[in-house]
Amino acid sequence: MMTRLLDLMFYVGYLRVKKNENRHTSPTLLAHITLLGMGIHGFLFFTGFFCLIGVVLDLPLFSLFMIGSTFGIPILFVNYLLTMIAYYFYSIRSKRFLKYPQMYPEINNKNLDKYDQKYLLTPAVIAMLIFFAGMFLPFLLHRGV
Repeated sequence: MMTRLLDLMFYVGYLRVKKNENRHTSPTLLAHITLLGMGIHGFLFFTGFFCLIGVVLDLPLFSLFMIGSTFGIPILFVNYLLTMIAYYFYSIRSKRFLKYPQMYPEINNKNLDKYDQKYLLTPAVIAMLIFFAGMFLPFLLHRGV
């Protein structure tokens, strides 16, 4: 079930990018552009989710995200990188994104707006709500900091 949702999110994002790009752009470049957008979903969702776990269990996960790693970047951006790596190996490297038109024939450019709301907008709004709750509650409740 979860892999189907990830497939549909990636495919609808891929079609949205394909619809707005030049006809002559390669499918692999379009998939990599979609990969950047899917990384933002993962960044918002997992960062907020881990901060909420820190609030519930009173673990200092919020402060963990704000410190720098050995590479000099905040650990906060590791969620973005991990999401991009997961989508890369699952959808792009295995060339699975090329099979999506056969797997999901009901989704095309004509009815893209309906699926765009269902598989891109709704997960993005949920991820933003989780992110805002995960950033606000540690300061409000003084837990997880």
